Amino acid sequence: MKKSFGIIAIIIIFLGALIGGLLGSFSRKTSADTAITSERVVADYREALEVIDKNYAGKIDHEKVSESSIQGMLYMLDPHSSFFTRDEFRKLQEDQQSQFYGIGVSIFQHRDGVYVQSIIPNTPADKAGLHYGDKFVEIGGKDAREWTSAEVSKNVRGVGGTPVNLKIARPGIEKPLEFNIVRGGVPLPSIRNYFMLKDNVGYVGFTGGFQETSADELDEAIADLKKQGM
Repeated sequence: MKKSFGIIAIIIIFLGALIGGLLGSFSRKTSADTAITSERVVADYREALEVIDKNYAGKIDHEKVSESSIQGMLYMLDPHSSFFTRDEFRKLQEDQQSQFYGIGVSIFQHRDGVYVQSIIPNTPADKAGLHYGDKFVEIGGKDAREWTSAEVSKNVRGVGGTPVNLKIARPGIEKPLEFNIVRGGVPLPSIRNYFMLKDNVGYVGFTGGFQETSADELDEAIADLKKQGM
């Protein structure tokens, strides 16, 4: 009887060890399968895209899907981080260099189109004779009447020395005016104005934002104000 009990005990211990090993192996495998790695994220993203491609009723703009996905990831990690598209990053670089190549106008969007708001002195637009209130009708042979201000800006900017053809609607003139303007360097200074106040106090306005040339511009403004008695 004691011998039989010993054999049964050994069998139970063996089965317990076997089951424990299997459970441990299963646990490790399950943990490995559910671990979030970069490969797992890529696989999940690829699977999600495949499901969308197969089941979405409309046409998918994969570029917008990709951009919005990256924006979502960055916002989740840090809401103060930003994602720039290639065009946005190129514009950011131009703005930080305190100069870009274009025609030299600031624009605004109205409900019926995009208009010239102001013209920077001594720029190609100024020399060509564009006016405040001119409406963009055509840019580079493309109908621009329903474009956004961002689309107009993108198309009038370009490589320095290259031409851009414009058709402009001007109040009081029946037919659109045509202009062939060669793109040139357009300054984007950080400091647009500075002057003396009372009691030897100087004022410097950083109305153009902080750019690569901001420090040099500030040094020049302060030096000039000191000559005026600051």
